[in-house]
Amino acid sequence: MSFKLFQLILILFASVVIVGSLAYVRRARFSSLTIKDRKVLRSVFIFFTSYCTIFLIGYIFSSYLPYLKEITVQGVCYILNLFSLTSYIIDDNIQVSYMVITVIPYCTCFYEITLFSSLLLSLDSIQTRRKIEFIFIAIPILFVFSCVRIASIIMIGLRYGVGWLEIFHIYVWSISVVLFPALLLWIMVKLRERV
Repeated sequence: MSFKLFQLILILFASVVIVGSLAYVRRARFSSLTIKDRKVLRSVFIFFTSYCTIFLIGYIFSSYLPYLKEITVQGVCYILNLFSLTSYIIDDNIQVSYMVITVIPYCTCFYEITLFSSLLLSLDSIQTRRKIEFIFIAIPILFVFSCVRIASIIMIGLRYGVGWLEIFHIYVWSISVVLFPALLLWIMVKLRERV
């Protein structure tokens, strides 16, 4: 079984467990839940369903992810060159000074876009037309964020060594991959409320 398929099965199992546990909040049946509990349950269900669906679509069309990888590598090289770090693209790898960095398709903005879209689809307070607008606005922002994330990891590795590169890659920026789409959605919703 491939790792991506295992991730998908794990996400589906987690969604069933969470939805099931929410359905029996306070040992009540779904019909006896309050309106607020029903809305929360519906939003959680839509989030997990849409996340699994988008993830499955990405799994099915994973042959197109290398194109996103190529664009990401070019974006990262552009950012590194802005900081006077001469970088080269060699076989979809980035070479900066003595380091050769391999960018895999999962380092692209695919997961950020998936998470952002799933969170957005789970909100009832936003019209469908606005949701589509938000997705088209967020895709370039998430792409730039992904390129900046990778470029900063490379700069940290060049400045402080490979040990710090790994710490930032695994711990700091991995958390931001989850937090930034949620923060971006919150900012977009708050700005929409002002208009």
